[in-house]
Amino acid sequence: MPPALAGRPEVAPWAEPYWRCFLELARERPPGPPPAAISLAALRHWLDEEGIAYPLARGEFREIVAHLDDAWLAHARKAAQPPEDAPR
Repeated sequence: MPPALAGRPEVAPWAEPYWRCFLELARERPPGPPPAAISLAALRHWLDEEGIAYPLARGEFREIVAHLDDAWLAHARKAAQPPEDAPR
């Protein structure tokens, strides 16, 4: 493992399916700025493909992946803004 990755956070085993779902669906975002949220249609399709049919499980995926996506979007939007001390 490269030294730069030695201190990275580990995903808890219970969270692996949600993290994998988020990473796979993150590639489904429409191109171009500003970054868009993962669509509900893409999430539903992913859940269908994975055979996740139980309504409570689907709702849990929807909620957790939405939280992950919200955090990613907030970071992406902040990173896209010029620094406040940048010349204008």
